[in-house]
Amino acid sequence: MQINYRVLSVDETESSMIVRYWTDELSEKELSVDPKETNDTPAQCRTDYNLTVSDHSMSEEALHEFILSCAPVGWLDLKHKVKDPNVDTSLPEAKKLVGVDRSGVHIQNAPKLRAPLVEEDITALLSDPDAKVDGEVFLWRVRKKTNDGPWTHPPGYTHDELDSIVLPYARLQYTMCKGILGQPKVYFETSDVLVRQYRLASLDAARAFVAFAEDASIPAVKAMRDLAQRYADAAGTTYAPMETRLTRMV
Repeated sequence: MQINYRVLSVDETESSMIVRYWTDELSEKELSVDPKETNDTPAQCRTDYNLTVSDHSMSEEALHEFILSCAPVGWLDLKHKVKDPNVDTSLPEAKKLVGVDRSGVHIQNAPKLRAPLVEEDITALLSDPDAKVDGEVFLWRVRKKTNDGPWTHPPGYTHDELDSIVLPYARLQYTMCKGILGQPKVYFETSDVLVRQYRLASLDAARAFVAFAEDASIPAVKAMRDLAQRYADAAGTTYAPMETRLTRMV
């Protein structure tokens, strides 16, 4: 899901701002509070949120990550499902109960149904040394292709490249980055976006992973980067700088 947003206004007296969210599948017009909306940019949307900004030292990038982290991802995902004709959100069992009076006995300490987990973007916490998160997190390393060249990920490494560069890098990564849980999931998110998703034991483990992956002073990291660049250069393919996302299930 691609989250889009626009800052509509800033209130200096309240240290807050109004932010509007929409997605690649749900336009502003579709999210308007007016069901008869005709304008592509409505006066008011259901996703106009008031965000209070407590950290006044945030850079533009940090503020960008903060705004994205506040997006109502779970609700927008639900609206995507409602819009999708292949997903049944008609609530047939609930419809049977409309207008029907029912009663029952409340049982003390009975097991409670838990709401489905939703994914929360917490990327901004990677750069906040004081932030704490309980439990596992998911780290996403996102590679975007910027021209029509062929994908060079995953590359067809030679035996020599595997023995001298790839495997030493992987061994060092799993040695230095404690808290990696299992193998990463690698898949194409779109035709131009490749994702590697890592499940990590904690926020600290995610920070250590990113610090390792972005430290070109480590010979194994530099060798791995140079190898990837050689494949890209040979194919004539260009990529945007690697993006990092961090999420958790709540």
